[in-house]
Amino acid sequence: MPTRNFIPVTFKLNFLWYLIIHFLNSRSFKDSFVFSIVKVLEPKILITFIDNSDIMGKIHKQFPNKTTISVQNGFRSGLNYLNGTYSKKPVSIYFGFGEHEGVILKKNNIENKEYISSGSLLFSLFKKSNTRKNIKKYDICFISQFNTSKDLYINGLMKSSTEIYLSLLKICQRYDFSISVAMRYNAKSKQYIDECNFYNEIDTNSLAKLIPNNDINFQGYKTASESRVLISVNSTLAFEMFGSGSKVLFGASSNKFELAYLWDSYESFNKLPKFNLLDNNNEDSIYKKLIFLMELDKDDYLAKTKLARKYYMNYSDTNLARKLIKNKIEEILLN
Repeated sequence: MPTRNFIPVTFKLNFLWYLIIHFLNSRSFKDSFVFSIVKVLEPKILITFIDNSDIMGKIHKQFPNKTTISVQNGFRSGLNYLNGTYSKKPVSIYFGFGEHEGVILKKNNIENKEYISSGSLLFSLFKKSNTRKNIKKYDICFISQFNTSKDLYINGLMKSSTEIYLSLLKICQRYDFSISVAMRYNAKSKQYIDECNFYNEIDTNSLAKLIPNNDINFQGYKTASESRVLISVNSTLAFEMFGSGSKVLFGASSNKFELAYLWDSYESFNKLPKFNLLDNNNEDSIYKKLIFLMELDKDDYLAKTKLARKYYMNYSDTNLARKLIKNKIEEILLN
């Protein structure tokens, strides 16, 4: 059921009656429409991929006998950050990226009936569809988080992104490294041209390969998988790839975790090894971190990051998120 810019309606005779009843109780047109749909259709299970929306929690409270499931779809800053935080309304089952989200929810007294540390659903679908071996085409992949919003939080993100990207270009030019940019937007979207212009204005020598996103064929995951080291400020894709064993550098830790504190997300980084965290955004500092990761033996890297990967992005070859969710739904329906 679409939840943005859409009014949910079903053409059943009793829908209007339920709508009136629910509106008198809730005094919210938006909630009343959703509640009425649920009442008319009488599903056993409701599931959403928009886990930071309150609507599933509201349904859970209104219909306590139904199973409500929220599946985490993105990086979540702390609850003191106003945009994009966790929903404060509990549900029946919450599938989170790792142990971290469960700790944060419990710490803030958001008591879902069940919390399951499952890793990323989208990454598990990518693993299912991607049967080819990923050849490393680039030394570095910068994960774009391009955003034109004008507020304190986004300004900090874009300032850090600009500094990191400029330093990377200088490093690539000096040491002859190849670099790609995993773009945030699809080539057909209106924002893509602005995103391209942003990076081209910084990259005056056209060193980087800008690769547009495509959700249908998991292009962002493919681009990231084809690089030796990934660099991002705090993107979901970076956490997903870190969980899978990719070598990743996070920029939210720069300048004594300035951005992490701004987004109330220090705890999203404090269990990462220091070699996965930037100290600052200047060329020399980033180069030292890059070289260390590039030269670090893969098995050694996996061993050193094992606990952090499980904590932030809990992957298992036998319990991929898509399987865990499917099995849980089957279990509920059969019982």
